[in-house]
Amino acid sequence: MKTRKVVQLGNPILRTRGRALTEKDIRSKEMQSLMDVMIATMHAEDGIGIAAQQVAEALMLAIVAHVDGDLVICNP
Repeated sequence: MKTRKVVQLGNPILRTRGRALTEKDIRSKEMQSLMDVMIATMHAEDGIGIAAQQVAEALMLAIVAHVDGDLVICNP
């Protein structure tokens, strides 16, 4: 699975408020692909969670690792 480089401390996008996602956004092929890439990136980095800003996307989207499977959180 494709991964992205994780944005490092000091990058301004980490302080950027993410855009809220609509139901149409969430169901889109592009957003589903981004979620897959975020999950792969999180696991490749041995992380327990990742926010969209960490992969250079200013969106209200996060992934959290859980024993029962990865949890996708939109518009927290």
